Amino acid sequence: MGIYKTSILSLKRDLQDKERLLNRLSERRSEVKEKEEEYNNLVDASKLIATVADKQSMDTLDYITSVINKTLGELFKSDTRRIYLKKQMHAGRYAHLKVLLTDAEGVEYDMLLQSGTGLRQVISFLFCLCLIQISGGRKVFIQDELLGGTHGAAKEVLKQIIRIFAKDFQFIMIEYGFDDIGKIYNVEKPGKTSYVYDLDGEDYDARSVYIFSNAEGNVDLKEVEEA
Repeated sequence: MGIYKTSILSLKRDLQDKERLLNRLSERRSEVKEKEEEYNNLVDASKLIATVADKQSMDTLDYITSVINKTLGELFKSDTRRIYLKKQMHAGRYAHLKVLLTDAEGVEYDMLLQSGTGLRQVISFLFCLCLIQISGGRKVFIQDELLGGTHGAAKEVLKQIIRIFAKDFQFIMIEYGFDDIGKIYNVEKPGKTSYVYDLDGEDYDARSVYIFSNAEGNVDLKEVEEA
């Protein structure tokens, strides 16, 4: 009798273990189903966010290219130049944008080898200006001879653009050929120390190196010409 009693108790324990395991299995299946639903929701949400982000990115890039191409249309009335942006993968992992330059017939030009410095500077200037405009941050544009290689006629067009944006922007520029807009300061370094002078109300001659400094050995371009 003892043998049967032991077997019965063993079977009861097995049944209890089976029931406990079945309950755990049912709980785990419920957890898996719940997590799977959460995962699917997150995947759908990420796809939606990516779609919205892509649309916003394209809207942003379309705005930038439209501003640049309108300006290029003013600069090259008889020789159309346009840019467009092409998405590429760097090293197969990192997405980046390449700025491509074309003519009216769609022929693509190498920006570095087949275009002038001034054209690249204009595109760079407008690209930065548009990014600041849409970023939502403080609208301050600081540039140090960014347009040094730009033709005088192109600078006149850019002056008009600067005047338009100047309603909301602050431009701090170290440039030549922009003497008729904003306030002008002359930076002079007659020795080891640089000095900044406000030219408001002063007659400014762009050929002069020093206007206010009279250090020993100070010779400006006018004196060179007279010599």
